[in-house]
Amino acid sequence: MAYNPKLHNRKSLRLRSKDYRSGSYFITICGVNREWLFGEIKHEEMMMNELGIVVEDEWLKTKTIRPNVKLDAYVVMPNHFHAILHLEEKDLAPVQYLGGRGIEHMMDEHHPNTGCSEHHRRGIARYAPTDAVTKQNNRDASKTGKFHKIIPDSLGSIIRGFKSATTRHINRLRNSPETSVWQRNYYEHAIRNAEELQKTRTYIQKNPKYWFADEEYTPHKYA
Repeated sequence: MAYNPKLHNRKSLRLRSKDYRSGSYFITICGVNREWLFGEIKHEEMMMNELGIVVEDEWLKTKTIRPNVKLDAYVVMPNHFHAILHLEEKDLAPVQYLGGRGIEHMMDEHHPNTGCSEHHRRGIARYAPTDAVTKQNNRDASKTGKFHKIIPDSLGSIIRGFKSATTRHINRLRNSPETSVWQRNYYEHAIRNAEELQKTRTYIQKNPKYWFADEEYTPHKYA
């Protein structure tokens, strides 16, 4: 869809060192190299292929695996995935607010944001490492004593689990072990109120209709 400054062009005053706890979030996860992995749009409707169905099924499992999560609107697109989820309060790391509204572009400096359009780069880009990357980070960190920590039931942990599960399942279907399915970063926007929640739901629901005008659209780019 066309760039919507109300959804994508906000500035964040959250501290970089903190993780997220309760609240409502709009997330975007982009497929590797923006390849059409998950299906195609026909007559303004998303026609999921076998891999797209895996993405949907694994996402719906989230509410069973994570009792502190409530799912909302979502859509599997040919080369990316949008969703809204609500996190209930749990004993997670505290979040500190410095005031203000919106979100900040936040990235892992060692894994630059590539493969997604500029309007999603304006959202928070957070790194959800695979198990292999976490192990490598911890091996590297052994020299300094600073180890990578995934906070259970945090937003980062949820996305990490979802990406890992879909990647494993898809690679089994394709007989393609150790092959990337997703970009390493994901994008999140903290939803502030009911009006913004409804606008975000509408944005997600209309994504297939406006696919050919979407900045994520990549013609004839199949895996």
